[in-house]
Amino acid sequence: MLNFKKPTAWVTIAAVMLVAVLSVGLAMNRVNDGTGDYDFANFSVNGFVLGADTNKIDTSTLTPTAPLNVSNGYDFNFEEIRYGADVNTGRLRKMLVNVYDGASIPPHNLTNLEQIIDIYGPGKKGWQDRGQRLRYMEYRQEEGRLSATVRFVYTDGEAEGINHRLVWVIAESSLPYPYPVDATKIAVGTPIDEVREILGEPSGQLSGLRGEIYVLEDGNRVIIYYDANGLVERVKAAESAEEVPRLEETRLAPTSPKLSPEQSIGADMVQLDYASNDIVIFHDYFGLFVYDLNSQKIVRSLDLNPIGCTATQGDNYCEVSVSPDGNTVQLHPMSSKNMYVYTVSDNSLRETVYERMENRFTGFVDITDVVDYQKAGNYSHHAVRFDTGEYGYLHTSDWTLGTLLMYATIWSIGCLMSL
Repeated sequence: MLNFKKPTAWVTIAAVMLVAVLSVGLAMNRVNDGTGDYDFANFSVNGFVLGADTNKIDTSTLTPTAPLNVSNGYDFNFEEIRYGADVNTGRLRKMLVNVYDGASIPPHNLTNLEQIIDIYGPGKKGWQDRGQRLRYMEYRQEEGRLSATVRFVYTDGEAEGINHRLVWVIAESSLPYPYPVDATKIAVGTPIDEVREILGEPSGQLSGLRGEIYVLEDGNRVIIYYDANGLVERVKAAESAEEVPRLEETRLAPTSPKLSPEQSIGADMVQLDYASNDIVIFHDYFGLFVYDLNSQKIVRSLDLNPIGCTATQGDNYCEVSVSPDGNTVQLHPMSSKNMYVYTVSDNSLRETVYERMENRFTGFVDITDVVDYQKAGNYSHHAVRFDTGEYGYLHTSDWTLGTLLMYATIWSIGCLMSL
């Protein structure tokens, strides 16, 4: 006998309340059937939407997801809606919703697994709970190191006349929020003020025409034309950067951070961004550094605080990309339409419109390929393979800058932070 319970009336009331606050969830569109490339950024089920601002929702009747971390099956009461929110932004990051009486996933109302497969195709299958004969079908959207996952839990057989009946939907996301909007779908006739509410401030104005240029989160550009009344007349996606005017770059004076050996590395380990036989580039909230392996000293450093690139997680975390030759470093706060470009050779810094670095250094391997996974907590998340066949990675013994080392396999190259 299954231990899960049908949702009580207050759960339905809570869902209706959320629908009123959140309006309508983004309809799920299968991007590439069977490839796992799905659009779950704003996934919605029974009025609960990933990425929703919980500061604007009455969560007093909801239950945090902490009780989900159990090892003794699912014997507890699942009548409540369970959720988890980002501690910094309040955005809904994880939710478990009872869908025994149906899953409203706009524009669909679903009750069984076969309907899920009709929409998404086959996904990853497994047992959710063998004792209660509950299985799951899981789908995952990946955006680099970030992802959104939706798991549909269903009965192994029949429940109250429905075969493979849906029981729970578990959704979780690490994507940045608010998630980028498809600007090309902004409707004709939308007032200019509403456009700016959706897309933020424009990146530029059209010369001689009534229109605005927007640079989207993915680096693409959209031109929106308005009529004399300030209503959208036409939306055009620029096929190349040459179709729209470039914004002027701003030259900045780079500064070096002030550090001490006792300074804590923080909650996240230092990120290894680049390594060659000559230099290593790494960063954390306290700065970006270029370490010369030959002279065994820091040759460049950049204070990330003045440019707002100190976040290592959350909606505004700083994405760092390095060119294959190690000379160009792009720093992009995820919530910004601009980025900062640091040139190692001449120690120069400039701010410009964000464009994804297509040709970037990618020679990383997972740290667990090099060290025991049980000891990986004090190591950088990635390692690199040198031309000699050795692996390079970062390590700290006590989570202070004074013990941060660069290793090549088992040979210590030296203390990175000679402070």
